[in-house]
Amino acid sequence: MEIVEIDPFDRGRLDAWHAVYAAAEQAGRGEHSNDWLLEEIRAAKQTADPSQRTWLYGALADGELVGAGELEVYELDNPELAWAKVYTRPDRRGEGVGTALTDHVEQQARGLGRRRMLTEVVFDYELSVQGTGSADVRFATDRGYQLGIGDVQRVQRLPVADDVLAGLIEAAAPAHRQYRVESFHGRVPDDWVSGYAELAATLNTEAPTGDLALENETSDVEIFRIREALLARQGRTRWATVAFDADDRLVGYTELMVSSLDPMRAYQWGTLVAGSARGARLGVALKARNLAAVQAAGLGVERIYTWNASVNAHMVAVNEALGYEPVARMGEFQKEL
Repeated sequence: MEIVEIDPFDRGRLDAWHAVYAAAEQAGRGEHSNDWLLEEIRAAKQTADPSQRTWLYGALADGELVGAGELEVYELDNPELAWAKVYTRPDRRGEGVGTALTDHVEQQARGLGRRRMLTEVVFDYELSVQGTGSADVRFATDRGYQLGIGDVQRVQRLPVADDVLAGLIEAAAPAHRQYRVESFHGRVPDDWVSGYAELAATLNTEAPTGDLALENETSDVEIFRIREALLARQGRTRWATVAFDADDRLVGYTELMVSSLDPMRAYQWGTLVAGSARGARLGVALKARNLAAVQAAGLGVERIYTWNASVNAHMVAVNEALGYEPVARMGEFQKEL
C-alpha cells in the first residue's frame, strides 16, 4: 500500500479523494451524514489561510484510491496541536488502510513539531458516551487515543410553528430586555466584525471541552474575512442574530449556515454569549429569533443539524426547547505524540 499526497488543484485526484471520504462518512449514517459536498471541499482545500496549513493524503492499493486522510495544523494559535482524520472506503475496511494512514499523519505531525493529535469519531446515539461497542472508537483507542469529550448530534425538522418561536422569545424577553438584538445574513457588517471575531474566537475555551486543553483561536479580522470569503465560494450563507449591551459591545451571537448546493439542510454553527451577559436567557432568544428569520425568508430548509457537548446542559436545554432530537454521538479524542 502506498500513501501519496493529494494536490487539491488536481481535479481528478481530489474528486477520487472526496468519493472515498464521502462513502466513509455516509456509511451507516443514513440521512444524518454531514459530509461536505465535493465543491465545498474543493473550495476549502484550495484556499490559502494564513492561520492554518492542511494536507490531504490518499492510500493507494494497486493504483486504486481506497483510503483518504487529512492533517491540519494551526499557525497563529494552539501551536502544539494537530488535527487529523482518516477514512477507509467501506468495502476495504479491515485491510490495514486506516492504520497506514494514521501512522502517516502522526509521523507528519511529529515532523512539524506537534505534540498532540486531535481527531473525531462518530458513532450510534444508542451507545454510551464512551462509544463502547463502536468499531471506529475501538480503532482509535487501540492506537492510543483517549476520549477528551463526548458530543451529541441533534436534528431539528422545520417548520417550527411561529407561535412556538414567539413564545420562547417572549418568555426570555424580561431577562434580556436590556440588550439590543439584530439579525443579518451574509457578510458581517464592518461595524460589527471586530467584536464578532473576538467573541467567536473564544468558543474553544468558553464552550465545554472536557479533558481537551485548547487555546482561543485567532481573532484577527483579516483572517475572519478570508474565512468569510471561503463561505461565499462554497455557496454558504451565514444567517446570524447578535446581541449588544448598553455600551454597544457585541456580547452574543448565533449563526446558521445555509448552502445553495444543499438548501434543504442547514447547520447550526456557533452560539455563544459572553460571560458578562449570561443569565439573561440570551441564548434561547438569539436562536429563536434567528430561526424565525430563516423560516420567514422561505429558503426551503427542512432540517437543521447541530452538535453539542453532552455535558453542556444549558445549550442542550435550549435546543430541546426548540425541538431538536438526538440522532448520533461523536467522541473528540486526543493522543500525546
